[in-house]
Amino acid sequence: ATELGIVVGGGGLDDDADAGDSCSAAGRTTTIALPEEGAWTPRAAWAWSVLKPSKNGKLKAWEVSWTRFQRQGEEVAAIAMTQESGKAIQPATVVKHLLTALTFGRAVDVRRLDRDGRAALPLPIGAPDEATWDALENALAVCADEVDVVGAEKYSVLPLAQAYGGEVAAVAAIEWKDRTEAQAATYNKWNNARAWWEALKRAGYDPMPTRPAKRARLATPPAGGTAADVVDLT
Repeated sequence: ATELGIVVGGGGLDDDADAGDSCSAAGRTTTIALPEEGAWTPRAAWAWSVLKPSKNGKLKAWEVSWTRFQRQGEEVAAIAMTQESGKAIQPATVVKHLLTALTFGRAVDVRRLDRDGRAALPLPIGAPDEATWDALENALAVCADEVDVVGAEKYSVLPLAQAYGGEVAAVAAIEWKDRTEAQAATYNKWNNARAWWEALKRAGYDPMPTRPAKRARLATPPAGGTAADVVDLT
């Protein structure tokens, strides 16, 4: 299905889709500032993170990944390869489990998670660079009337992808089954970045607190203008 039908929220980030558009390749390419080495604990859990007990009494998938990564010191790749079911999962899924743990207020060694994510195959899922973070913030400002990443329990990804623009917006409009391998990789790379951005925002962490006033690309350029034209939204 197209991203029109994809809604993300309190269910966690445990899908196998992986996350930059060409925007991230321009300007800053420095990885966002992350908490210092070692376990980082959010000041509070995200308001919509309510841990409901499983019917069978077992831990949630993200809790299992968190226990193995944070308490037992296992690497993301090892967790992905050795599952109780006997069937391996994508390293990206494990990273998203751990990002979900952050939204529940759990302590996570974010820098180690970033390192493990960057080594993930088939597509890295490390923390986004500053340019991609800014592009996501700008996209959110453009579609703020439709998307509330922190205040709402769920939101549709499509408006955010459309506001992000470029290749990401173009690919998001294509049915998943009709995407080429390159198009799928483009969207997955962006979706990985979105997963980090979303989780850190919900955990109350701002990697760029001294950034200049937000400026967002206009969804539709003014007459005679270009997609590079911006509007100050502060």
